[in-house]
Amino acid sequence: MGLHSFKSGEIVKLKVNSLTSMKTLLPVSYFRLPFCRPEGEVGRNVKLDHENLGEFLSGDRIMNSPYVLKMKEDSYCEKVCKVFLGAPITSYSESKNGKEKPSKQKLDNLQLRKFIRNDYHINWLVDNLPPIAYIEDDNGMNILGSHGFPIGYYDESKIAYIYNHVNIVVDYHEVEGMQNFFRVVKFSVYLLSIKSQEDSIESCKTKSTEHITYKMAKSAGPQPLSNGVQFTYDVEWKNSDISFAHRWDVYLHQTKRDDTGLHWKAI
Repeated sequence: MGLHSFKSGEIVKLKVNSLTSMKTLLPVSYFRLPFCRPEGEVGRNVKLDHENLGEFLSGDRIMNSPYVLKMKEDSYCEKVCKVFLGAPITSYSESKNGKEKPSKQKLDNLQLRKFIRNDYHINWLVDNLPPIAYIEDDNGMNILGSHGFPIGYYDESKIAYIYNHVNIVVDYHEVEGMQNFFRVVKFSVYLLSIKSQEDSIESCKTKSTEHITYKMAKSAGPQPLSNGVQFTYDVEWKNSDISFAHRWDVYLHQTKRDDTGLHWKAI
């Protein structure tokens, strides 16, 4: 695949790859978990979306996703889907109770809990770039790196929570000598867990043009791994001085940080 230049408003694909874990070392297809699927695609009928021979030969299972990005067009609290996970599971023994056949909702809940416990990470791609992931807390912003990002986390009381909102930030650079054509030079995600954001966040209730922040998410509280979980996302585009030829520099620098014992939060 050659260089891809995008016009304003043109679709920039966000694709998903297999889930990976440094604990199990076993990759798992993204849609094996109850994540939101592209509209009209159910069961296993999600299309592989390899754009070059390298992706195919690597064995990656790269697929299309329901996340819609349009060059230079910001989005605010876009609703993807709602996943129902049943009543809260409060203990390990309860999750292993075999007296009754578990419902699909409970099976989905148990599966997500297992994958969070086994440190599985989500892997997305935008224009062949992986995201640099961030999580904010009361102490500031934590950089997780560019090797995927966690599904959720357990708190000190062993209650499971899921990151059900992501702020997607894409940096772009205008193509030299080609007016109104742009290239992607950086892809970042900021993870948030927000309980009932459709009721607690203004931009999810109205046509607000304010991006969701950590302060808003903290006020709403985190989303437990139970009941109805609404998945949402924001998209923000940022003009950058980084040229396309140097877009991997930040990732190479990030890899060095990852190799020196970077703290991985909430996994």
